[in-house]
Amino acid sequence: MLTSSAFLGFFGRIVDPLMKLFMKRYNQPKLYMKVVFKEKYIKAESKYYNPPCDYTLYREYEVTVRNNSEHNAYLIMIRAPKEVGVHSINPPREYHQPLLVHEEFIYRHQLRKPFYGTQEEAEVALKKWVPNNMRLEYENVSGQSFFTEFVFGRGMETQNQFGAFKNKIKNQ
Repeated sequence: MLTSSAFLGFFGRIVDPLMKLFMKRYNQPKLYMKVVFKEKYIKAESKYYNPPCDYTLYREYEVTVRNNSEHNAYLIMIRAPKEVGVHSINPPREYHQPLLVHEEFIYRHQLRKPFYGTQEEAEVALKKWVPNNMRLEYENVSGQSFFTEFVFGRGMETQNQFGAFKNKIKNQ
């Protein structure tokens, strides 16, 4: 006859490895972004675009990425707004270097956007131009992909929105 402690020991040996696999797969790192715009300016150049534009609008910003969770984040990639024409930005750190628990990094980047029109119209457009969002994509230790969406123009509590990609597990 099984005693209660023997039953719990047997049950624990079966459930514990299954729970560890489940938790390893679905533990989401929470990476927070803080974006600060530094400067904006206009240049009369068109070397980046075909067909050539009249002016290029620039916005320089500083992004702070911090891991506010108990899980390391791997393979970090930053996606800029598609309306700007820049689709992915590699942060100034090794792609395969993990962002450890409660660690952060800061980098500066520049968004540029073509503009067709006069210089006065370009100056007005530059004052109104604020990107919609910025996305940070990363993985946990088991390869499950997650993201943090930074939405401009919201309050501090709701600027960072977290999510996971469904059925996007690599290395399996």
